[in-house]
Amino acid sequence: MSRHHSSQSLSQSSHSKPPVSLHGSTHLDPAAYVRGTHPIALGHDVLIHPRAQLSSTHGSLDVGDGCVVSEKAVLGGTAPASSSDHKHYREETVDSNTGDRLEADLASPESSKTIVGKSVHIHSHASILSSSTIGSYTVLEAHSTILPHVTIGSHCKICAGVTVTRNVPDWTVVFGDGNQRRMRVDAEVTEKLRLNTMDRGREATTAILRHAAAKAQMAPRKK
Repeated sequence: MSRHHSSQSLSQSSHSKPPVSLHGSTHLDPAAYVRGTHPIALGHDVLIHPRAQLSSTHGSLDVGDGCVVSEKAVLGGTAPASSSDHKHYREETVDSNTGDRLEADLASPESSKTIVGKSVHIHSHASILSSSTIGSYTVLEAHSTILPHVTIGSHCKICAGVTVTRNVPDWTVVFGDGNQRRMRVDAEVTEKLRLNTMDRGREATTAILRHAAAKAQMAPRKK
């Protein structure tokens, strides 16, 4: 099968399964959990690991090209009641290197849509709750959580265990109790190396998981 054939649509008969569209180069593992009623769209070369959860219960879910969604990560999940009234606002941070105040007016996402940009790496147990937006080339480390109506910029790093409750500008690290600091001015060089490594790892893992899924599918036929 060609890696660049036109998008295919997977519409499950069960009412608990949403319509899913994905490219031939994308691997949605059979052991991933997919639920909801709104559309889910996966771009080119996306890797969805076993036991990852994709939910479109509260609105559609769009995942950009080249993303990696690790085991037990959650996309489009339900928000806790305490965060349901979280709103978009102008974000102000302080540059830890210069002391300058940095203000970003990041556009609020559509209230019903969860958006993940290109080449986002979502580690195990990380959660992107419904109605949030993740910019391209961002990393969400293990057990991090993005609350609804939060916009994360591009080339950001959300450190392990952090719950993000407010918008994050581009090229920002979020750590501790949600503290933010801008990345170093020379971060672009390191970022290119990281993205190249991520691409190679995604391709290798996709091949392994596809082989495992095909082997598992064929196993019952031998009985």
